[in-house]
Amino acid sequence: SGTAGYSWTHHEGNTPSSSTGPSAAHGGTKFIFTEASWGSDDKDFFLEKIYTATQSDYSVSFWYHMYGSDMGSLTVESKSGGTWQSLWDISGDQGDTWYEKSVIVPAGSEGLRFFAHTGPSWKSDICIDDIVAGGVVATTTTTTLGGAAAGVPEVSCTFESDLCGYDNLGTPGYTWTRHSGNTPSSSTGPSAAHGGDWFMFTEASWGADDKDFFLEK
Repeated sequence: SGTAGYSWTHHEGNTPSSSTGPSAAHGGTKFIFTEASWGSDDKDFFLEKIYTATQSDYSVSFWYHMYGSDMGSLTVESKSGGTWQSLWDISGDQGDTWYEKSVIVPAGSEGLRFFAHTGPSWKSDICIDDIVAGGVVATTTTTTLGGAAAGVPEVSCTFESDLCGYDNLGTPGYTWTRHSGNTPSSSTGPSAAHGGDWFMFTEASWGADDKDFFLEK
């Protein structure tokens, strides 16, 4: 929702206008963006969710893309006591790059909102992708699970550098493989990781079919 008649667009691939917007989603194939062309410049766009008041702080991480010489602004807000309050904001051209941001949503929050305002021309497409929420602790650069402090076990892992303390177990001699790029066999497995470069997979060739693989912590 937003300025009457102007709403976020669910999209795949590059945005229609040149010199603004990304060439593709950050993760997967689709993302949402504010189309700033055809009279949509200098308009408000709201993406919000209302829920029962939370009992504790929680974290929300997301990826944003703000490329364009007339870029507007993006604000993340939480609702408490019927009032929206800013948690974080950014404005201006950030270059043709996806960036990750994590914010803490305070206890007692009743809603979360992404508020985008397009700039004075069509060169102000604002994009969001991969919104993730959880009982976590956010810092200025990374998002890590809060362990006992947040009441959540430390189970997150991107597999970019190691297995994050997971035990790699299974049928004797058969374990999960940490891998980058497409898997060796044709007609199975992905061409690349979902996020970053590395992922884990079960190699089913060379006698490894009909076997059990466990990754546990």
